[in-house]
Amino acid sequence: MLISSDYRATIMRWQNKLLQMPQVEIVPTHYMVDGLYAREITLLKGTLAIGEIHKKGQINVISKGLLYILTEEGVRKVCGGTTFIGYPGAKRAAYVLEDTTWVTISPTRETDMVKIREDLIADTFPIFDQYVLTSDLMGVIEGNLVGG
Repeated sequence: MLISSDYRATIMRWQNKLLQMPQVEIVPTHYMVDGLYAREITLLKGTLAIGEIHKKGQINVISKGLLYILTEEGVRKVCGGTTFIGYPGAKRAAYVLEDTTWVTISPTRETDMVKIREDLIADTFPIFDQYVLTSDLMGVIEGNLVGG
């Protein structure tokens, strides 16, 4: 899944505006086992949140709640009990309609939280693009483009 430059510009513009507003603290719970890292967060009703840029694919589980999620594919309404895949380069925005628990599960061999973040998150889209060019991720992304 390639992310269009229009989507990238729009979500970054939204993020920059949101960062000028009062922030809510989202405290994650972390789980690690056998090369997997799970991050669980609770988003409260009325929250507008914008996530990180993910370097790797991940499994997302909305275990409870209701929210709108904006992705490069558009807006979808998601309720508790929903599981979906996030592809490399994903950066999503969410508006929370009901208190929501969201778990993201990613592959990493790291166990230190600083190293986990370095392994899984790109701070900017140019950093993500460089990561793609210097890793074996390009084949994964191309496979997704041709339905592989």
